[in-house]
Amino acid sequence: MQFNIAKLAVAAGAMALAAASMATPTHYLPTDKWFEGIKVPQGIYWDAAKALAVRKGGYLACPATAGENTFCANLISDISFYSDVSIHGDRIGPWLGGYHGPDGVWHWMNNAPFTYAKWWPGQPDGYGGATQVIMYYNGAGFGENWGDHPGTAINGFGPPRGFVIEYDRAPASAYVELQNYLPTPEGVEIVVDFIDNGNVVATSTATLEADGSFIITPPTNGTFMVRFKASHWLSKTIGPVTVGTSVLENVNLSLINGDVDGDDSVTIFDYLVLSDYFDKSDSDADWNTVGANGMRPVDADLDGDGTITVFDYLILSTNFDKSGS
Repeated sequence: MQFNIAKLAVAAGAMALAAASMATPTHYLPTDKWFEGIKVPQGIYWDAAKALAVRKGGYLACPATAGENTFCANLISDISFYSDVSIHGDRIGPWLGGYHGPDGVWHWMNNAPFTYAKWWPGQPDGYGGATQVIMYYNGAGFGENWGDHPGTAINGFGPPRGFVIEYDRAPASAYVELQNYLPTPEGVEIVVDFIDNGNVVATSTATLEADGSFIITPPTNGTFMVRFKASHWLSKTIGPVTVGTSVLENVNLSLINGDVDGDDSVTIFDYLVLSDYFDKSDSDADWNTVGANGMRPVDADLDGDGTITVFDYLILSTNFDKSGS
């Protein structure tokens, strides 16, 4: 089975993220994992669910023990997470991270040993195609049992309305205001550094949603100063905060615009780059091409309107001589 996510699935996952109903991730102490049930009222297929789970800093849940499976099933123990009744009188349940590999055996996507299974009677049956993934399946009801499914649309069945995410550490969420930026922040990349005694010990990256939110799974546990940086905005450092062992929710940040050259300060050098590219627009062939100054024209488009104008100069002037914190 192929695990490269098609662009269509990524786009579908992004749209589903906006519509999804999410809960606070819950800690399963025996295996020190975190799980979250996600409800998608319009329904979702497996590739899109997988993409959404990755975007949130986790992966589709891989309940490798009976205890984990019961725990996960309890997070989505409501018929509203399941599909409508199919032409056969049953329902498709929330997606999990199991797949039937080209080697002919079942695997978990986190590489946990596939030594535990909770198949519904008669499952897996390979219905719908050679490619199969795991879903919760309990006939016409809901519960802890599994079935297999091709993960895509098949005649007579609607999509399930949910899936379960697994996190290796407690995730952290934040909302970022990108100052003086006209578009929504959707798609802007933010870099998160975890700092201990002045040294960066781990780094994560995330992509902002339309409302400025993002979720990451910290790459390590501990207490750190945490620095957030996005392209031409100055960094913001908070802390000390403890991450990885408890959920860090809804940190609110506001980042100052004007760092054209990416050195985390607004200086004359930013003016020089902006002057080099003044009056350029996103219709120019070199809009995303690095010039002799080491920067691209798009880097100087501080307000994100697709042109480099006096309004970008005004942002620089307002924030001149400021530095990241």
